[in-house]
Amino acid sequence: MKYLYYGFVAFFIYLLASGVQEQFFKETANAKRLDCQKEVVSFEALKDEVLIIEAKKALLSKNYDINSTIEKSEYMKTKLFEFVKKDEIDTILKSKIDKLATQNEKTDKLEIRYNIKENDKLHPGKKSPKSKLFMGYLTFEFYLKNKRVYEFQIDFMQEKGEDIPKRLDCTLKAFLSI
Repeated sequence: MKYLYYGFVAFFIYLLASGVQEQFFKETANAKRLDCQKEVVSFEALKDEVLIIEAKKALLSKNYDINSTIEKSEYMKTKLFEFVKKDEIDTILKSKIDKLATQNEKTDKLEIRYNIKENDKLHPGKKSPKSKLFMGYLTFEFYLKNKRVYEFQIDFMQEKGEDIPKRLDCTLKAFLSI
């Protein structure tokens, strides 16, 4: 009886561990679905599986608004925004979206909120060398009907933000491929 009990406990632990492992690898794979996501650190989260279809239609029909912000470093002298201008990035993003437009459907308006954040390398919370490698990151939130549908965050590496257009491409690819 004692061995049967230990066998049952071992089997239960095995099932629990394999379920946790499967979920871990499923989430990890989801975070790196596209090749462009593997180039740098990126995160994504689908928030509404129903509205994502309509949100993609809105984007492809050019029915969107862009609301962008920037965050300069606090602890070090800002360098990034000497080279990166919010309005220029807005224009680049609009151009990229408009090139993707393939539909002309009546949809609710998609709101794209994004932030360009400079990596504050002197921030006291940044202790690991890896946290000081990137120049900044972009965070995106896509809203439809006042509901957050999708989130995406991606690092950019180049000092003057030259790789930001490439990261915008990756964001749009990730959004449309969900």
